[in-house]
Amino acid sequence: MIKSDYTAAQQRFNAVIMAKPNNWESYYLRGITKFYLGDNLGARADFDKGIEINPFFSELYLFKGITYQVVNDYSTAFNYFGKALELDPANSSIYASEGLVDLSLDKFDEALALFTKAIRINPEYQDAYFFRAVCNAELKKYDKANEDFNKAISLNKFDDRIYVWRAKMKVDQDKKKDALDDYNLALKINSENLMAYYQRSLVRYDMKDLDGALADLSKVLEMNPGNGLALFNRAILRSELGATSDAIADYERVTQLNSGNVLAWFNKALLEHENKDYQMAVKDYSNAIALYPDFYYAYVNRGDAKMKLRDERGANADFIKANAIKAQNRDKQYADSSKLKELMKLDADFEKDPEALVMNKIFSKDQEVKLLPLFYVSLPCDTVASSYYFPYMELFNKTNTSKLKVVSSPCAKNDTNIVSNLYSPELKQLVWGTRMALTGNYNSALSSLDSLVNSNKIAAVSYFNRAWVKACNVELVRSFEELPQEVSVFSNNMTISTKVNTASRKIYYDFYSVIDDYNKVISIEPSFYYAFYNRGCVQVRLYNYAEAIKDFSAAIEQHPDFMEAYFNRGITYMYLSDTSNACFNFSRAGELGSKDVYGLIRKLCKH
Repeated sequence: MIKSDYTAAQQRFNAVIMAKPNNWESYYLRGITKFYLGDNLGARADFDKGIEINPFFSELYLFKGITYQVVNDYSTAFNYFGKALELDPANSSIYASEGLVDLSLDKFDEALALFTKAIRINPEYQDAYFFRAVCNAELKKYDKANEDFNKAISLNKFDDRIYVWRAKMKVDQDKKKDALDDYNLALKINSENLMAYYQRSLVRYDMKDLDGALADLSKVLEMNPGNGLALFNRAILRSELGATSDAIADYERVTQLNSGNVLAWFNKALLEHENKDYQMAVKDYSNAIALYPDFYYAYVNRGDAKMKLRDERGANADFIKANAIKAQNRDKQYADSSKLKELMKLDADFEKDPEALVMNKIFSKDQEVKLLPLFYVSLPCDTVASSYYFPYMELFNKTNTSKLKVVSSPCAKNDTNIVSNLYSPELKQLVWGTRMALTGNYNSALSSLDSLVNSNKIAAVSYFNRAWVKACNVELVRSFEELPQEVSVFSNNMTISTKVNTASRKIYYDFYSVIDDYNKVISIEPSFYYAFYNRGCVQVRLYNYAEAIKDFSAAIEQHPDFMEAYFNRGITYMYLSDTSNACFNFSRAGELGSKDVYGLIRKLCKH
């Protein structure tokens, strides 16, 4: 399988498991697809099921160990590797996995021995040569490292990881031009290798190519806007290139992502100081001092800024404090002013992150998180993705050539002949009213549907679609207001904003009207699980998270394979900061076919 096929493969394994629930190989293979999609929790569940059926297959224990290894739970990983070795002591992959754990713990000699053992068992094991090369490079055994890097390349010359790590070794040897060549090769193979762009920016900076370094950092941030390291370094470069306002903006973004970054506050204050924005400079020097009270230069510079603001008393207090810190030699971190504006390198733990070594995911893209859309009843296109078989709709489809479905995405076609094939005049009116909404004509749509809700034949469907039209109308109004609810998941953290401005409050009466219509649907037809799902979505928009979870759960109880309900229930748990339940639901949504959920899983589910 190539990576782009993992979600499709998962669906095939689902079908096999449904037909043969005791087929342990399907659980094993589906677990691997989940692992490579970043879903460690879901992968473990599948490996556990495989072990339950066949406890004698070593690879199940191996891969379960790897799911713990990549999240730095090394003791649990070693436990599963040990069980795998008991079953298969000649498995080179197990020794390599144990070696990778030792490498992550800086136990280079132990790791070398394990990688060498793996190579003895399998002389063509490319990853073992690569990992051994990294070990030798860390031990400064550069000739041996270079030999192993070259061997790994001979086995697979299209593995961009090898060139990145060989380039890092060349930087350590002060062979910057050779390192630059390797970074270029890595990016030629994989133009989305963000680690290569980041590391190349450091080399270009050292070679005085500031524009090239800036371009590399901007490329990282284009694909990963929440990368604090790249933002910090770009701010320094922009400052050196005279783009002061842009540099201040980058530092501001860094402090938003990590309010504990002392140097970001201090460097931002320096630029504000240079711009003669003394009040803001004083504020940001104070932020730096609050984080590091012995910051000598922060007191000196804040004193100068206060003096410019004619606050002589405050300035003198800062100068006295700075002199006391200097006399007592208390500033152990930033006493050397030359260190204050150095580019940030990748720290050791970050560089040897096992997931990065194995899967090349040092950096990952940020993701905006949105609820999946509401459903409504319509005539779908043949290719519509989000529609399910729903027995209730058979009541309307028995006598109609054109079949109505519950869908979540509109049909691009508006074929009058298709609509005319509907047997019932009420159904024709329902479909035309729905299509009015799809064209943005909400008033006409509501007028059409209002006259149908009292029809005994299609009352439930009419309320269902009217609620959807009302919700669309509310969302249109909200789009012109400040959005009251946003979720962003960045590489290092999750940001949830739930502020509501006064102008937006009037909207919620309309949302409660939507809820009323869904209540009517459920009272008429309790098996209409889409109504529970849609009502749950609206409850989220009203911040009624507990009620939303109840509704999504009710929909799932009636329809256990309801992917959208799992996805949206996961987002609701995110709002409640319940990561464990969020990750379970995201894993289930991925298993049921959601391709977009795996980027979210990789950011949020770090266990």
